Amino acid sequence: MAHYGWKPRHSSVMVAPRVRMLAALLLVVVATSLAGSGDALPIKPVQEGALKVCQEAWNFTGWTDVIDCNSTGIFCDNNGNVLKLVLDSVNLMGSIPDALSKLTRLGTLQLSSNQLLGPIPDSIGAIATLSVLDLIGNELTGEIPLSLGNLPLLDTLQLEQNSLSGIIPPVLSQLTNLQHLNLAHNNLSGPIPSALRALTILTHLSLKNNSFNGTLPSGMGTLVSLSYLALDYNALMGPIPMTISGLQNLKSLNLSNNALDGPIPDTISALTSLETLWLHGNQLSESIPAAIGALTNLIELSLSFNRLMGSLPEAISGLTNLTHLGVQRNRLSGAIPDSITGLGASLIYLNMSSNPLNTTMPALLGSLPKLMHLDLSSCQLSGPFPDSFTSLTNLASLQLHNNKLGGFIPTTLAKLLQLNDLSLAGNGLQGILPVELTVLATLRFLDLSLNALSGPIPFSYSALTSLEHLDLSSSNITGGIPDSIAHLSSLTFLDVSLTRIGGSIPMSIANLTNLQELNLVECDMTGYIPEAISALTQLTSLDLGTNRLEGPLPASLGNLLGLRQLSVMNNSLSGPIPPSLGQLPNLVFLALGVNNLSGIIPAQLGNITTLEILGLRHNRLSGSISSSLGRLGALQEMALSRNNLTGTIPEWLSTLTSLQTIVLSSNNLTGAIPKSLSALTSLQSIYLANNQLEGTIPSALGALTLLEVLDVSMNYLQGPIPATFSALTKLRILNVAHNILNGSLPDFLGDFADLYVLDVAENGFNGSLPRQLGQLYQLEFLDLSVNLQLKGIIPPTLGNLTSLYMFNVNETFLQCPDNPLACSAKPDPTSAFCDFCLQFCSICPPQMSPGSLPSPPLPLPPPGTVPPLPPFGPVGPGRLPPVSTNATNTTTTSSSSGGLSGGAIAAIVIGLLIVVVTAAGLAYIVITHKSSAPDHEDLLVSTAPQSVGANRQEYERFRPGHV
Repeated sequence: MAHYGWKPRHSSVMVAPRVRMLAALLLVVVATSLAGSGDALPIKPVQEGALKVCQEAWNFTGWTDVIDCNSTGIFCDNNGNVLKLVLDSVNLMGSIPDALSKLTRLGTLQLSSNQLLGPIPDSIGAIATLSVLDLIGNELTGEIPLSLGNLPLLDTLQLEQNSLSGIIPPVLSQLTNLQHLNLAHNNLSGPIPSALRALTILTHLSLKNNSFNGTLPSGMGTLVSLSYLALDYNALMGPIPMTISGLQNLKSLNLSNNALDGPIPDTISALTSLETLWLHGNQLSESIPAAIGALTNLIELSLSFNRLMGSLPEAISGLTNLTHLGVQRNRLSGAIPDSITGLGASLIYLNMSSNPLNTTMPALLGSLPKLMHLDLSSCQLSGPFPDSFTSLTNLASLQLHNNKLGGFIPTTLAKLLQLNDLSLAGNGLQGILPVELTVLATLRFLDLSLNALSGPIPFSYSALTSLEHLDLSSSNITGGIPDSIAHLSSLTFLDVSLTRIGGSIPMSIANLTNLQELNLVECDMTGYIPEAISALTQLTSLDLGTNRLEGPLPASLGNLLGLRQLSVMNNSLSGPIPPSLGQLPNLVFLALGVNNLSGIIPAQLGNITTLEILGLRHNRLSGSISSSLGRLGALQEMALSRNNLTGTIPEWLSTLTSLQTIVLSSNNLTGAIPKSLSALTSLQSIYLANNQLEGTIPSALGALTLLEVLDVSMNYLQGPIPATFSALTKLRILNVAHNILNGSLPDFLGDFADLYVLDVAENGFNGSLPRQLGQLYQLEFLDLSVNLQLKGIIPPTLGNLTSLYMFNVNETFLQCPDNPLACSAKPDPTSAFCDFCLQFCSICPPQMSPGSLPSPPLPLPPPGTVPPLPPFGPVGPGRLPPVSTNATNTTTTSSSSGGLSGGAIAAIVIGLLIVVVTAAGLAYIVITHKSSAPDHEDLLVSTAPQSVGANRQEYERFRPGHV
């Protein structure tokens, strides 16, 4: 549920019916006491029998074997007829029995806040005397019975907070005495019946939190007695009808969180009794009408989360009783009108955030002295703070983050002594942290992050003893975390990440015993992790990543039993992983990667059954993968790459059915890839590169239809790419390079529409390239090199691959396409393959003229043999010189001498070489728009290449190094 800054003034539970019921109850009690003797008045036998059925059905212990007019919740007349049955919050269970229909004089049936199940029985409609039916807060299901339309005296129907379904029966329009109708918080659907317009004395109507759709009935304007209307949290659409002007007694109107569109009608000006108007969370457009200024009794106005344009109307000055104004998340622009100062006597809440006002800080807001909450964040405001803001002495919350404010933090903020929430994050503020802020004794939230602030944290900030949230991240602060921080004993959140604060973690941090989140990522921390940090027993998140911390990982971290996230990755920590980490029963995220940790993976980690992310990559861990990890049933990602792990890939991995990512690359694992991995149907990424795996790629992996990344490169795998892989249509990265695979490249590779990395280099693939590869329109990296049995014509369809930035056919027998200039007709032939066509094949034999050859061509090698290639040697007769290709220019460097020219050497350094033996011979070709692609593990672990376009974020998503 969205939060819009303040709570509604009207509860969904209607108060007026309860007042009338209490009055009626008092009359009944008085009448009973006047008529009674010392003995309890018996209930008529038929009605007593009905109540005994209810007693049994509800398992109700509040009644004894004798049920009379003095029994709990029963009110009678002098003749022993039950007039009222009121059993709120008495733990009733079971269904509502039909026997209740025998209470033929019953006027009030009130069974709210129990655990009643099942449908509302049709027999309720037989109690013709019923005027109040209140079943709020149960677990009733089914539809609203049509028989309720047979209750002519019903004035209150309250069915809120159940699980009723179906539509509103049109027969409810026959209840012409109905004044209160509350069907909120159910699963009702369909349109709001236009027949409800017949309920002309209805005063309260609440249909909120259902699934009603369609438009607002135009006939709703005939409900002239209505004072409360709540239709929020449905799926209503279309415009607000002009006929809403008929609701002239309306005091509260809530149409929020629907899909209403169009303008706010001018006829809303007729609703002069309105005190609360909530229209937020729709798709309302155009400008805020000046007619809204006629609503002089309005106290709360929320128009946020719409598509309103223009500026606030000058007529807003007429809303002299307005206390709350929310227009955030619209498309308002321009200056705030001077007329807003007319709200100075009443306005306490103003939220205009996330509108493109694109103006200077509005000084006129200083004329709103009662203002307690001001939010102008994300409004493209610029300029300095106005001096007039010092008049806002009642201000408790000031939100100015994500603007374009410059200069220094004004020391005049120290005059806002009631301030408890100050956010200036994401501006262009400079200078040091002002010591004057230390007088703000009530300050609880301070966010100055994402600015250019510098200097140390002032020692005097230790006086901010009410501070609970301190965020100084992404700034240039220095000087270390001061020992005086120990005085901020109320702190629950501390973030100085991405700063230059430096120094070591102070021992005094142990005094922050209320701290829940501590973020010291990338802030140049040095030294050891102090044992004192174990005193922070309320911590839920501890992130010390990307610093220069050294020494062991303290075993006392195992005392932080509330910890959900622990990250110390990318430091210089050494020694073993403490087994005590297995004592953290709530840990979800554990990242210890990129350190110098050694020893085995402790078996105790298998006790953290809540763990979802386990990152131990890039350490010096040894031994086998501990079988205790098989108990981590919630694990979604396991990253153990770049260690010295040995043994086989364990079969028990198949029991971790929540796994989405497995990263075991760059270890010393042996044996086969287990077929049982096919049981992990949630798997999206598998990284097994750079091990000593052997055998074939299991065809069973074709069952992993959610798989997006498969990297099994640099192993000793044999055989073909399994035919079952045709089902892996979600693949984005397929890397099988540096193995002993063979067979032809399957045609179904062309069906992987999202593929952007395909690396099959250094294998024994044979045959020709599938023309279907030309369908891989997202492909950016294609490496076919060192497959000496690949031959035939390179399909011209590869000219469709306009996203290709790396194309490598080094050491293959692939030949130029029949139409080498296929790319030349394209409007933007910038792919690596097009460069190959345009710059190499266009001058390749037989297109070359004899005069262009440096010397007569070499004779062809015997059939079935491979000529020796000196890829970095002289450019001999019959070979073309190296060609350098980049995104901005192309040069051809030729040489007739026996050695490489300086230009050729430069071309090799940037990773691009083309040497071609005759059209029938071996080709040595690397075409790239940047440098040659690095090792795939590095490509994914480090930063994605700048040339990657739409898929750059995907490279980051799949890099195994993020834990």
